[in-house]
Amino acid sequence: MANKVVASLLIATLIHIVCVAASNNDNSTLIDCYPDKGANANSCRCRGCTWAETDVPGAPYCTFPSGYGYEVIATNIPTDLGFIAVLRHKNQQPTLFGNDAKYVYLSVEYWNENILRLKLYNPHDDRYQVPIPLNNPSSKALNPNYHVNITDSPQFGIVVTRTSTNTEIFNTNLPGFVFSDQFLQVTAQLSSSNIYGFGEQRHQSYAHDMHWKTWAAFARDNQPDNDENLYGVQPFYMNVENDGNANGVFLLNSNAMEITLQPSPAITYRTIGGILDFFVFLGPTPENVVQQYTSIIGRPLMPPYWALGFQLSRWGYENTAAIRAVVDRQRAAEIPQDVQYSDIDYMDNYRDFSLSTTNFADLPELIKDIHDHNQRYIVIIDAAIADDPNDFAYQEGIKDDIFIKYANGTILEGHVWPGPTVFPDFTHHNVQKYWSKCVEHLYENQSVEFDGLWTDMNEPSNFDMGSINGCNQNKYNYPPYAPHILGAEVNGSLFQKTICMDTVQQAGLHYNLQDRKSVV
Repeated sequence: MANKVVASLLIATLIHIVCVAASNNDNSTLIDCYPDKGANANSCRCRGCTWAETDVPGAPYCTFPSGYGYEVIATNIPTDLGFIAVLRHKNQQPTLFGNDAKYVYLSVEYWNENILRLKLYNPHDDRYQVPIPLNNPSSKALNPNYHVNITDSPQFGIVVTRTSTNTEIFNTNLPGFVFSDQFLQVTAQLSSSNIYGFGEQRHQSYAHDMHWKTWAAFARDNQPDNDENLYGVQPFYMNVENDGNANGVFLLNSNAMEITLQPSPAITYRTIGGILDFFVFLGPTPENVVQQYTSIIGRPLMPPYWALGFQLSRWGYENTAAIRAVVDRQRAAEIPQDVQYSDIDYMDNYRDFSLSTTNFADLPELIKDIHDHNQRYIVIIDAAIADDPNDFAYQEGIKDDIFIKYANGTILEGHVWPGPTVFPDFTHHNVQKYWSKCVEHLYENQSVEFDGLWTDMNEPSNFDMGSINGCNQNKYNYPPYAPHILGAEVNGSLFQKTICMDTVQQAGLHYNLQDRKSVV
């Protein structure tokens, strides 16, 4: 018995020594193994990770040990655009959230001299991929400005190097690569701490804070308070290297995600669906990086010249006379106003594609006067449609069968400004025809001859918690891991102020589609 006590004390002392040693290491290289709630020494070690408390603000206590991840079992399998490497999960390591893929393929594609694609996917699982047309090259670049090396020690990693300067710009040879059904994570060492980009959140500066800062990405109807996720999602960053060259990385993924920036410098991506589909841009100037990025997602729309002028918008114009008074004041003060807006006040009971005959019956006459003065008029349209059998937009949506449904075919109902509402499926093959009919109805039949449309609340925003009946208790509405998005901290759900994640659209589950319109 005494020997067992001595042995236990010795083990405890050794564990304490190991933890003290770990806490004295460079905390900037640690990869968080317990990003969810409830981390303690026991729960951390059950994941096969290391517990070491630190006094560095924001640094994780529970971290991945060296070697945690996947191993390379085949590489340099040639393809038309590059090669494929085959990875195998290290079965002896515990899983974080279950259902880890046993095999993961890495497709390396040399798109051109300055664009590299790195695609990590499960070949045995038909997982969701963002359905956008890509101008895939017909052959690989022969003289790229980058070099790709696949490492296997102490774990699988990808090392991308700029050949002209031998600068490593994206190096994932770090522990903690996870590819499971609803949790995908990878960390990359970067060339410098000069990181710009990511959205949409309120940032204190263009350059990012690299001291263990986590940003959530999930489209949300929310005012710009604190560091919370906002209306759009742009999983793209630009990294200015120490010698002035610039590179960029875009993750083509539309699931809820978060990124953590670390002082080493490094970046950790965590997403809860899809695949890891990276595009690396070599620049070398910031302008070149943006050009290469938009060659993938599409070029920005060239706005009309008048849209660059002075515009005036607010919520709360009570009637046409109130707007006319504002426009007249601008003219009297000789302010060169180019555009006047109407918020939802102009609608009949806040119903899309309608006009209030009580307070805005003479809005068409005001718009004519606006046009006579070489000015323009923009009206708002919300994404939700009034759930009213007498409503034009509702009737047409039922005819075209374009509203978002549950798996059993029932249309999801929520609440927005007009009261009970339904939500168009903007991935449906009939939706463009439907939306065009509704826009034409407003312009022709209601005589609201607008010059532009302001589309609002298309996250989609919903005043209910998912639906009028709430959401089902399942892995889509309550995933095993919920990124640090606003609302998820309450009960781990994703549907606060939006619609249920298990609803069905033509392109798939809403779980995969919330951020599709923002990403590309």
